[in-house]
Parts: sequence; C-alpha cells; structure tokens
Amino acid sequence: MAPLTMGYAAVCVLLHFGLVLTGLHAQAVVGAGFIPVRFAGAVAPADLWMLPAFLTPFSSALLHGGAMHLFFNMLILIFLGRQLEGFMGAKIMAVILALGAGGGALLQYVADPQSYTPMIGASGSIS
Repeated sequence: MAPLTMGYAAVCVLLHFGLVLTGLHAQAVVGAGFIPVRFAGAVAPADLWMLPAFLTPFSSALLHGGAMHLFFNMLILIFLGRQLEGFMGAKIMAVILALGAGGGALLQYVADPQSYTPMIGASGSIS
C-alpha cells in the first residue's frame, strides 16, 4: 500500500475537479500558484485572494493546468511513488515530495525572478 502517495494523488484529483466544477480554478491558480515576483516584493491588488507567498511553493504542487496535466503527473506519481514509498516509508517520502516542490519553485524563481506567471503542478515534487 502507499497511503501517502495515494493520498497526495487523491487530493490533487479532488482539488482539481472541485475547482473546475465550482468555477474557482483560475482564481486558485493565481491565489495559490507560485508567482516568483511576489518574492521580489510585488504586492497583489487588495481585492485579490492570495495565500501568503511562503506557502505557494507547496500549494502550487496541488494545482494543475488541465486534465491532461493532472493525468500525466498522477500517472508518474502513482507508478513510481508507490514503489518508492514502499521502500523508503511515508515519512521520508513526504520530506522528498516537500523538498521537490520547494526545489522546483526555487529553480523557477532563479530562472525568472520577475515573472508574474503562476507556476503550478506536481512535477517538481514528483521529480
């Protein structure tokens, strides 16, 4: 069994389709996606809901741009994640997923710190 891997996949799938069905997907991408320029001091308009910037490297790993983006990320996560979690255990797997999400956001920031484009997806944490 791989409860962490399967739980992470379930949260991503349920969150994606819940946001799409409620019409809140675009708002969530902007509010919870990783936007590099926010770490350079940019401030969001007062009427825009946004998570604190320090949480977005992790919240962005739960969001996906579309069904195919979600499908392929979850395919790789479930295919490889179950094997790795069985070998390493859930605690180490959780640390690796968190470090991957943070590392992916850091690399995005280094590549373009002035970008206003939200980065979303589990690719960083899965890698």
